[in-house]
Amino acid sequence: MLTGRLLAVAGRIDDWQWLVLIVAAPLFLFIRPALSPVLLLIPLLWGAAWIARRRPVPVTPLNGTLLLLAFMLLVSLYATYDLAASLPKVSGMILAFGVFFQVVRLSQSRRGWWGSLAFFFACGLGIVALSVLDTQWASKVGGLAVLTSRLAPHVLSLPGAEQGLNPNELAGTLLWILPLSASLAGFVLLHTHAFWGRLGWHMLGFSLLLALNSVILLLAIVLLQSRSAYAGLAVAGVMLAAFAWMVSRRAMVFAAVAIIALLIVSIFAQGSGTLNVVDLAGSSGVAADSTQGRLEIWSRALYAIQDFPFTGMGLNTFRTVVHLLYPLFIIPPGLDIAHAHNEFLQAALDLGLPGLVAFLALYLTTFWMLHELWESPPSMGLERALWRTIILGLTGGLLAHAVFGLTDAIAFGARPGVLFWMLLALITGLFLQVQRDQVRA
Repeated sequence: MLTGRLLAVAGRIDDWQWLVLIVAAPLFLFIRPALSPVLLLIPLLWGAAWIARRRPVPVTPLNGTLLLLAFMLLVSLYATYDLAASLPKVSGMILAFGVFFQVVRLSQSRRGWWGSLAFFFACGLGIVALSVLDTQWASKVGGLAVLTSRLAPHVLSLPGAEQGLNPNELAGTLLWILPLSASLAGFVLLHTHAFWGRLGWHMLGFSLLLALNSVILLLAIVLLQSRSAYAGLAVAGVMLAAFAWMVSRRAMVFAAVAIIALLIVSIFAQGSGTLNVVDLAGSSGVAADSTQGRLEIWSRALYAIQDFPFTGMGLNTFRTVVHLLYPLFIIPPGLDIAHAHNEFLQAALDLGLPGLVAFLALYLTTFWMLHELWESPPSMGLERALWRTIILGLTGGLLAHAVFGLTDAIAFGARPGVLFWMLLALITGLFLQVQRDQVRA
């Protein structure tokens, strides 16, 4: 009797794991040393699934890579100079693992996949709302500075971002979402007539919601004035246009117009000069958000990787160690260098060269899954077009942020990074759906 009740309780906990993660997410994202026991929650949730005689985590092509990342995360606890300093990023990584596997579990069914996608888009709109309320607005593009100056910054003063949220980081986060939203919006608007007989006004409303979501995300990226984000979006747009003819010839026109507009904005931004540190740190000098600043930071990151090749220096420690061991000459010592402004260098700094290998494997394996999905479309015409539109959007988001990550970074465990793991989970869930259908066939 007791065993039966235990199984039932464990099963119920496992059924509502997604809700537990949503409720507990703020504790992970705004962790303090006193709240560190919350880090045991996700292993306990997996333990409940095991007690209920269910699979704690789904089997995916990324599991080996995630195991290596988890191991290097433990190694980083040994390498860090201060556990309290690394705690926020460690907490973010543990939450990311929980979110990834939970979204994969949900998205293995079509209904669950679309539900997870809706939540993914909702998170994007939440990021936009946060950017309006609490962004440390920059003035890189003169014409946009007039608009951003009217937005009140630092309304929320979130823990860990008391000076306001970083606009580059917010823009890089939205890159994971916009290409998929825009691709779906374009598809639905171009094929509204095909759905009209079955869905009528519901389809029109859905089309307008997708289009509005895409416009809001694009407007936010433009206002955040991240030149790395502009470049990533332009590259993703070129990729989408190159394959758009496989979905719809008319889509090429829309894609071409969007790409031209993005390139104009990007060129204009690049020619607008560099941002002086006085806007960020109240002192004069060259900002990290400039070519000279980037080159100096990258050189210091390479020195640090040579000194800590196998263990890394620990999550969230570069911002302190760089000023102590690798002094910067053209960037003032009072400026907070949160990361190496390159996600691949940052992965090696945080988790050593094995962490970098794991990070590269994440990208390569995910792009391989996208290739396999592209080669496995449904046979029906409209469904086939929708399928490939989705794959293009997912690929575009991953590619756009990868380009962004060459000159900027959202480090392992950073709060917006949860969206990266959700994107990987959506791709993985779709891949597992195809595998299951092929086995049944």
